[in-house]
Amino acid sequence: MKRIEPYLKIIEKEILLGKTNVLSKKVSVDREVVLEAIDELRENIPLEINESIKIIEGYKNMKEDALIQAQIIREDAENIATQIIDEAKAIAEELIAEHNIYREAIARRNNCLEDVKDEVEEMRLETREYADSILEETGKSVISVVEQIEGKQAELIEFYRDLYDSIDKIRESYRE
Repeated sequence: MKRIEPYLKIIEKEILLGKTNVLSKKVSVDREVVLEAIDELRENIPLEINESIKIIEGYKNMKEDALIQAQIIREDAENIATQIIDEAKAIAEELIAEHNIYREAIARRNNCLEDVKDEVEEMRLETREYADSILEETGKSVISVVEQIEGKQAELIEFYRDLYDSIDKIRESYRE
């Protein structure tokens, strides 16, 4: 466009400064100057057009390169995002597994506690029954001993009564 602009200005200037015909809108111009400007335009317009085409093709190439780069960046971002998501999923699965292990451990602990409580209760009942049976046996033994003592006491009382009676008889026999 830089090469064409000066020649367009020459033609414009010739038209503006040219002599106008009185009865029409026609203008008289310097023929040589206008033709020379037209020749220069004929030479430079193809060059300008070719240069414009090259610029447009350069912009197209830049646009295509930019689209390719954008696609590469997008694919890289998607890959990174996928990798981050996969890592996050793995971490989440690991945390879930750890949580499940924790919950399972809690459940096992609770089951063990229930088992221990049941065993303690069973032992308490068995201990109570054992103590009751020992106390019952001890009570029976005490009663048996008391009965034996009572039996011996009765024999002892009978012995002492007999002894007393014997002594009393001996005493009476001495009084007579």
